[in-house]
Amino acid sequence: MFFCANFLAGSCGGGTFYANAVGSGSGAAGPGSGGFGTGTGGVGSGTGGSGSGTGGVGVSATCGNGQIESGEVCDGSNLNGASCATLGFNGGTLACAASCQYDTSSCSGSLTLTVVPSRTSCAAPCSVFFDATSTTGLQGGDYVISNFTWDFDSTNVDPNGIHRHTVGFVAGHVFDNPGTYQVSVSVRDSAGHAGTTTLPISVTAMTGTTYYVASSGSDQNSGTSMSTPLASVSAALKKAATQTSILFRRGDTFNLGSGTITVSAQGPWLVGAYSDPASPSTAAPILNSTIADALINVTNGSDTRLVDLHIKSNGSSNAITVTGSPYTLVERLEIEGIGSVDSSNQTTGDMFYTETKSTPSFFVDSNLHDFMGYGFYGATVNRLAIIGNTIQRFGGGDHGVRIAGGALSYVAENTIMSNDTNTALSAITVRGDDQNMVVTGNHVNRIIEFTPQNTMSVEHVINGLADGNLINDARTTGFYPYALGITGQHIVARNNILVNAPIGIEVFGQPQLPINFVDQIYLYNNTSYFFPVPPFPASYGTNFMALFTTTGTVIAENNIFAEGETLTGVQTNFVQTDNMGKITEDHNLSFAPNVKGTWTPATGTADIVGDPKFASTSVTDANAFSLSAGSPAIDKGTSVPVFQDFGGVVRPSGAGWDIGAREFSQ
Repeated sequence: MFFCANFLAGSCGGGTFYANAVGSGSGAAGPGSGGFGTGTGGVGSGTGGSGSGTGGVGVSATCGNGQIESGEVCDGSNLNGASCATLGFNGGTLACAASCQYDTSSCSGSLTLTVVPSRTSCAAPCSVFFDATSTTGLQGGDYVISNFTWDFDSTNVDPNGIHRHTVGFVAGHVFDNPGTYQVSVSVRDSAGHAGTTTLPISVTAMTGTTYYVASSGSDQNSGTSMSTPLASVSAALKKAATQTSILFRRGDTFNLGSGTITVSAQGPWLVGAYSDPASPSTAAPILNSTIADALINVTNGSDTRLVDLHIKSNGSSNAITVTGSPYTLVERLEIEGIGSVDSSNQTTGDMFYTETKSTPSFFVDSNLHDFMGYGFYGATVNRLAIIGNTIQRFGGGDHGVRIAGGALSYVAENTIMSNDTNTALSAITVRGDDQNMVVTGNHVNRIIEFTPQNTMSVEHVINGLADGNLINDARTTGFYPYALGITGQHIVARNNILVNAPIGIEVFGQPQLPINFVDQIYLYNNTSYFFPVPPFPASYGTNFMALFTTTGTVIAENNIFAEGETLTGVQTNFVQTDNMGKITEDHNLSFAPNVKGTWTPATGTADIVGDPKFASTSVTDANAFSLSAGSPAIDKGTSVPVFQDFGGVVRPSGAGWDIGAREFSQ
């Protein structure tokens, strides 16, 4: 998923680019080439996956000739009629940068964009959590509905860096290489007012001793050179100290031993991999274990980095648990075999686990596969970042990502694919007393939900953003009736693509909560597509949205509901409700060409009934659910606080906002 580097600029480099290829294909590490993206990379042997692709905001070949061509919003003194005021600022002088994109650094805003980083310097790989919730001057003080965009390397210190752009009021990022990075942040609120800021992040190299470990080594060696490596995991970890790096040789296999490996050094320190010219290999070193308990416990330490390792288990209860250890970073790990199931017994485990005293925590670009249980379990977590992971071929009736309480969580650009037998309940679930969550750019085949864990629990989910996610459950039996579930307060869902769910978004109250708790739900520019493959159970009605058992408010604008149900006696409604809550809906598009039962499209005064004319409805196509020329959804939306689309295209790109998750772009 690619997000526009500057959504105030009015362009995304001449087209829609994607930083994640999330198609389907082979490779243990994740999806193969194709799908929602054009780039290569990722984790493991497949192309695509959860890595970054090519593309982005580049300088056009004609930039500098004074004329505005494709990919440019300005050129020299030609600002294309724009000014600081038209871009949402109070005043100031707009300029055109050398890249033929707007330079708003001299514009003055009505907003005071405040970004609080968890730290401003550290050793590479350097993980930083960013919090923009204290921004002042926002319309209604509402940071959830406001549009924040991020460029974590606006001066291009690391040209090969990934996850460079994102959206949301909180974010996390890992700066993998030394350098001084400039983080650029922009915001537009619900009134269109704008603000920008920048902040530097200084990243240095580790300065301590590097120890090498090889299967052909000896624990009697010093371990300080490739020619004198240590041999065992236990001997190597005894060397852990501040600024120390412990590296295992690529291509080798190491035994974790008969018990849990406990690490508790005070960092920064790192456990990773190295390539030995005398024994060349690109394969990550394997840490193998047959123990039944947790494999690695990071406890009472700080600033630990676990990177570039391959962990194999035969049914261990947990892979990596993090307790009392702030700034733990798990990056580019491959883990398999956690949990087990047979005819008489099932053991589910946690691939990653962290808790409230380990703040912040980062789990990034890892490949978790062929396991039972949770991909991630967070217990009352704070400042949590889960970025770019592939979680696949797993089951056990649990969740890909479960965040159970806490505050300030960022879940972005992950690919989560449960198996269809003994399936996971959800891809991403946010529950407990939880506040300030951003869930963006994920591709999943199970539901995403902001809900208490059950109807008997008193849990308050407040202030959540779901932006630019693709939810596609291709099963024809045994599926959840909805794609996105909301039992929370002040939740914004925008630019999501919801495929194969009879109900796109379900908003529902809960008997242990006040009747008006579920409230302030905003549904903007989502696309819900349901054309079921027979056989399909006749008991399901189909809706864009269902609203039940709450007296709260829901606003639904600029959404597409395309439905192809062919069964008789089935209700098809844009909205299904018990009439307890208040719904404001308008400028939505409904399309149900095959309906044989009751059909109630969206009924607002500016709603539309018609074929949205999708360019493609295959989720493996890069242009899936884009609008074709002549679509009735083009320029027919209302002005809503959504300033870029699913793929990063700036809104509006024409005479007005388009309806649906993707803005029409020539």
